Amino acid sequence: MTSNNRTNTIITLIDVPTATPTDTNTPTPTDTGTPTNTPTATATDTDTPTTHQYPNQYA
Repeated sequence: MTSNNRTNTIITLIDVPTATPTDTNTPTPTDTGTPTNTPTATATDTDTPTTHQYPNQYA
């Protein structure tokens, strides 16, 4: 009588990634909007002129 002795070998495949990502996509800004901010403030002069104490001193 012959006997078949089988040895079950478990082969574990370890996947080691070797590829390097090659992302060459360069974002391009597509904003062509023009700012529409218009200044609306008006300068108000609140400074009071200083008058000379003796306006006719050197007249």
